[in-house]
Amino acid sequence: MRTYMIVFDSLPIEKSRIRVGRNPQSLVTACRCVNIALFVSGNLRRDVQIVLSQCEDDGVSFITFPGDRLKRVSPDERSISFFIMKAADHLERIASGEEATMNNGIRVEKCTPDEMLDSLSKSQVYLADPSSEIMPRQIRLKPESIFLYPVDSPLGINPSDFSFDLLWKPEHPERFINDLNRAFDYS
Repeated sequence: MRTYMIVFDSLPIEKSRIRVGRNPQSLVTACRCVNIALFVSGNLRRDVQIVLSQCEDDGVSFITFPGDRLKRVSPDERSISFFIMKAADHLERIASGEEATMNNGIRVEKCTPDEMLDSLSKSQVYLADPSSEIMPRQIRLKPESIFLYPVDSPLGINPSDFSFDLLWKPEHPERFINDLNRAFDYS
C-alpha cells in the first residue's frame, strides 16, 4: 500500500471553528491532503493510505485514513475535518505505544520519535526535500513505499544518516500528493 505521511508541527483542532466551517489553515491543508490522496471520481483509492502526523512534546501522534477500510467519509472539507476532530478525541484517550481503530476505519496511534524512525527504517521512504530537483515522474517509484512531507519545518533528520530517497518538495503537500498520484496513475 502506498502511504503518504504529512508531518505537522501543529495541527490545532478547534471544535467551535470546525462547527462553523472556519478551520485553521493547517487543518484545511490536512483536509485537502486527505481528499487528494484518497478520493477519485466518486470512489476511493484502495491502494493508498494517508497519515496525518503531529510532533508533540511527549512523542508523535498519527491519524491514518486507510483507503481499503475507510467508511462513511465524504470528500468535502467539513466531513473530513469532523473525522479528524473525532480522531483527535480518540488520540487524547490513548497512551504512547497504543493504537486504536475507529468504527469508520480511521486508525489513531501514539509513539516516541525513536519508534517512528524505527518503523520508517523498515520501509522504502521518499522524503520531500527542498534541495532535491527529482520529480516523481523522473524515477521508478516503488508503490509499497512511504512518501514523507514535513509541512512546517524540516524533520531534524539528516537524510544521509537515514535511507531516504529525496524528491522535489513543492510549496504545498497537496501538490506533492497530486504529483505522486499522477506518476502512479500513468506508469
